[in-house]
Amino acid sequence: MKLLTSFLRSLSGPGLVLGTLFFAAALTPSLVPRAAHFQGLISGLSLAAGYGIGVLGVLAWRALQLPRASGRVLEWGRLVALVVWIGAAGFALARAKGWQNTLRALMGMEPIPGVGVFTIAFVALAVFVLLLLLVRAFRGTRRAIARRLDPVLPGPVAVTSGLVVTAMLFYWIGTG
Repeated sequence: MKLLTSFLRSLSGPGLVLGTLFFAAALTPSLVPRAAHFQGLISGLSLAAGYGIGVLGVLAWRALQLPRASGRVLEWGRLVALVVWIGAAGFALARAKGWQNTLRALMGMEPIPGVGVFTIAFVALAVFVLLLLLVRAFRGTRRAIARRLDPVLPGPVAVTSGLVVTAMLFYWIGTG
């Protein structure tokens, strides 16, 4: 339970909100029929992409040294973001079949009997968590390598070398 709480606290509020919008957009109607597990994969990738863009936005905000929330405001902001994330995702999942059937009716196509809401939600969440853990493992590996290189190389060269070595390592692991 403590690990789950720690993981949830580490999530970015703006990333979750933007990721949810991407997730909901992935559930909007398509004339291409998709199995629930494939729709879950697309939705999970969309959630991860939106989350990543939101996190990059936060990093840009910090790089510009703009005012940051802290303390109670930050905690409440995270709670609101989590509620918005769950509410918007639930709304999009609940409406997915209706959206799809409305478009299919306009095109003179047969309505679909169901979209597999639980399958979509489970697969999307699993894909999101796996991608997030992969990115965090990449970041941690890059930092560890850069720290090892820091005593022998200047700071920016150590960081860049850590990034290159980590990218090569992950590529080799990914391609076998």
